[in-house]
Amino acid sequence: MKFSLWLWGILITSSVLEAGDFDVLVNRPVTDRSPYMGLWEVRGLTQNEWYATTSLHAQAASYRVLQNGRVDSEIIGRSMVQFVGFHYGILGPRLEVGFQQPIGLDVAFQDPQSGTARIQDKTLAGDGRLNLKVPLVPGRVTLVPFMMLPWGQSRYYFGTKEVSGGFLTAFESQYRNIFKITGNLGLHFRESYQFRDMNIAHQIVYGVGMAWMTGRLFTLSSEFLGRTNFESPFGKKKENPCEVLLNMHLRGRPQWWELRLGGGYGVIYGAGVPEYRMILGLAFRGEGFKLGL
Repeated sequence: MKFSLWLWGILITSSVLEAGDFDVLVNRPVTDRSPYMGLWEVRGLTQNEWYATTSLHAQAASYRVLQNGRVDSEIIGRSMVQFVGFHYGILGPRLEVGFQQPIGLDVAFQDPQSGTARIQDKTLAGDGRLNLKVPLVPGRVTLVPFMMLPWGQSRYYFGTKEVSGGFLTAFESQYRNIFKITGNLGLHFRESYQFRDMNIAHQIVYGVGMAWMTGRLFTLSSEFLGRTNFESPFGKKKENPCEVLLNMHLRGRPQWWELRLGGGYGVIYGAGVPEYRMILGLAFRGEGFKLGL
């Protein structure tokens, strides 16, 4: 496990390349068993346990350009994005690995450099995300290092040209099996992106949420997700995208599958966070080569 963390640190710190790009997929779903959309939970998987997720996000504009305080153009307008993820317990709760891939099924793109208002409908592949999950204080604090794999289509702001990475620390407090509060705080090391008066560089990533477990089959949660530049935190409004989300998880019988419903509202939108989004997802769990535990 120490070797895995050392290797991950080398890969992250070696990701300092040339000038970067902007990826509109800012707040992504997590791939573990979290009751939230974008917050990692502390709880881990057992050895050989796996968790597979897929979710469809119907989103309003997620990248807007302002001129004199007014919307000049919507570079990424309404879109349908499918996220597919997989999470696996390698050494029980001591080490887990996860992967996620987004696909833009119907993305309204307007080229800001062409000087034309023509909107193009695109099908796009985004950057992949690879992550580890390692407990620091069992049941209380967990470390989630991650790496962004730059095979997305950066020309359409659906990915970047450079490897980037960082880490999140997940911490939570739970009252019995009824209610819990979860927080995530970390850093995303990435190259700077400058467009007009917006600059995105190394970022502080944060989030907080509350979840209510009403029995074994139903969970309701709310969360607030955001990020801000590390060097000038909470400066320009457009450089501090954030959103609030509500989620509902319904577990089936037997409990190897789960239905996920949710919605989000962009408190500060237009720079990677959509004005609003609706979410429909499914999750499956199992152990080894079988469904269920």
